[in-house]
Amino acid sequence: MSTPCWQCRRCGTGMRRRRKSHGRSRGRTNRPNDGQQSGFAPGGGPMASNEAPREAATTRIFHCRLIPPRPDFAFTMTDEERELMSRHADYLRAKLREGTMILAGPVADPAGPWGLLILRAGSEADAKAITDGDPVARSGRGFRYEILPMISTIM
Repeated sequence: MSTPCWQCRRCGTGMRRRRKSHGRSRGRTNRPNDGQQSGFAPGGGPMASNEAPREAATTRIFHCRLIPPRPDFAFTMTDEERELMSRHADYLRAKLREGTMILAGPVADPAGPWGLLILRAGSEADAKAITDGDPVARSGRGFRYEILPMISTIM
């Protein structure tokens, strides 16, 4: 009789008839071992590897607040301002496709709506470059961004 396979999510059979390695050798890793104990360097810290650093370690998340030129802007836009906001939305969609923007949208603040933009960038200077490229920021019509780095995120 077969026993349930603890690897059933990998092998897809749900039952184990014989041991499957799933590409791993018993007691061996695919990384070169230069005589150090696995996992830690002699100083007690993590062992250096030849793998590229993960993107999450090199990027940060930024909360960007787009402050409009007037508190009632969302309700009193002119046709020219509506066209500007259309170009703003197109710019943000492009940033979403690039992977630098996580989300964006208007916030219903009792003091007046403002725009929220959550960015993924390497530094605050990179986040500023993204917001400076936004058509509303370049328009000279009084829009401005406040950029704040997130301390930590749950995603």
